[in-house]
Amino acid sequence: DECANATVVPINPTLDCVDSAQGTVYSATASPQAKICAGGADDDVWFTFIPTSTKHQISLTNVVGSSATWMYQTIYKGSDCNSLTEVFCTSTLSNFVDNLGPGDTYKIRVYSGTTTPGQTTTFRVCIGTPLPVPANDECAGAVTVPVNPTLECTQMASGTIQSSTASPQPNACNPNDDDDVWFKFTATSTVHAIELKNITGSTTDLFHVVYTGNCGAITMLYCSDPNYSLAQNLVAG
Repeated sequence: DECANATVVPINPTLDCVDSAQGTVYSATASPQAKICAGGADDDVWFTFIPTSTKHQISLTNVVGSSATWMYQTIYKGSDCNSLTEVFCTSTLSNFVDNLGPGDTYKIRVYSGTTTPGQTTTFRVCIGTPLPVPANDECAGAVTVPVNPTLECTQMASGTIQSSTASPQPNACNPNDDDDVWFKFTATSTVHAIELKNITGSTTDLFHVVYTGNCGAITMLYCSDPNYSLAQNLVAG
């Protein structure tokens, strides 16, 4: 119920919530710590964790009860409950929190968004760890894709957009290129078929953009929302 007795939340090495901590706001009371986050923290409870990465996903899962659709999380840095620094606030159940200090102590304050007494909500707090930024997150680290001699894709290159970031190269395609990764190939023909295959994960709506040139002076040839496209008028070699 108070910061000094915060429950320790285990850190999962991936985004899979295998380990978590149980919590409830039932019968919880207000705490004296300051906050700039919204919501009435009259039924707050406390958790604590030590990051293993600069970025973690902090989620409330299995949320059940009278205020299940309106829960707040406030993240503080510090081990002394009398001198905490608020670093993050949200009413969304799951968020990525950046700029954490691995080895430092953080507190999570969870409370319902309503000041109506008698809230009964229960939940679990899960902390996941995203993958490191992919090696091909930027153009200079583009992964080489083998060119198949026929339309049969017997040779491919693997990829993921998890933990990837935006790149500065121009893009007249879909503007939501905040999680792009890069690949490269050397044409052996004036026409090649390009296909994204075996797509799984949180979204399957992917775009691919084809460029020619080096990363510092690159020219966009075309953009494709479909996962299959024909790159034409290429220069072999």
